[in-house]
Amino acid sequence: MEKIPDYGDHMLLEDFIDAVEMGAFIDYDGHGKYATETEMSDIKIIPSDVANNKIKEGFTHMVWFNK
Repeated sequence: MEKIPDYGDHMLLEDFIDAVEMGAFIDYDGHGKYATETEMSDIKIIPSDVANNKIKEGFTHMVWFNK
């Protein structure tokens, strides 16, 4: 785990999942990393992980990085 950078969008994982399901994020847009309220992991998440049921348990947030 590391400090959340000043760049990127820190958001609730649940909000990210909802946005992906509504079509707001696609894999081409960028990627994220799983996070907590205060730290970011090095585990990558992409929008297609939502559709493929590959969401990791134990994280409440994520940090999104646009391409």
